[in-house]
Amino acid sequence: QAAPASASATVTGGSDDGSGESASGCEAEQRTVETAIEAYFADNGVDIEGWDDLLGTFLSEDPSERWELDFDSDGVPFVVGIGDCAGYGA
Repeated sequence: QAAPASASATVTGGSDDGSGESASGCEAEQRTVETAIEAYFADNGVDIEGWDDLLGTFLSEDPSERWELDFDSDGVPFVVGIGDCAGYGA
């Protein structure tokens, strides 16, 4: 079983884009969340159904204040920025 992509979903660093979050912080957090989604699939052979599938093992913090989880027509999950990270993601 692959090592989990456990990482903090805390946004830090970079230049402020006016929303209170940094542009590079949102980009880094997006990559962290996407990596956690991919690691879950690699470990379990199925896609996540919600944030609860990632919390604790693949993510140490709930990113739902800055990211909305959505699914494409094939059921593959992706994230879209909301709140402080609006405009990032798919």
